[in-house]
Amino acid sequence: MKILDIKRKGNIVNFFLGEDSLSSWAGPKWECKYSSAELVDPTKVKSIKTVVFNFSLNVTQPMNGPFIANVSKNDMVQRKVPLLTISDLIGMKDYDIFMGDTFENLPTNLIFTIYDGI
Repeated sequence: MKILDIKRKGNIVNFFLGEDSLSSWAGPKWECKYSSAELVDPTKVKSIKTVVFNFSLNVTQPMNGPFIANVSKNDMVQRKVPLLTISDLIGMKDYDIFMGDTFENLPTNLIFTIYDGI
C-alpha cells in the first residue's frame, strides 16, 4: 500500500496507508505550512502501521530541517519534499521516504519492529 501520511514522535512513526491517488488531494488544507496542516482524510486510510526505527538512526521531518519555513503538504504530495529523512547518527547516509512510496518497499535494515493498526 502507498504511504499517504505520517505522524511521528521520535523514532516511532505511524504510517497512514491506502491506495488513493495522491493527485486528487489538492486544496487549501494542503497549501498551509506543514506544521499546521491537517492529517490525511480518514476515509482514504485503509491501514495504519506503527514503525519503530532503530534507535541508532536519526528520524527527522521537514519541520526539523532547512525546509521548515517553506514546506506545505502540497509540496509533499508533489514529492518535492520527503515526509521523513532517516540518517545514521553522524548524518552520513540518508534515506528519504516520500508520500506515495510503497510501504512494503521500506528498507528492513532501518526498522526495529512494525505493529499493525487498523
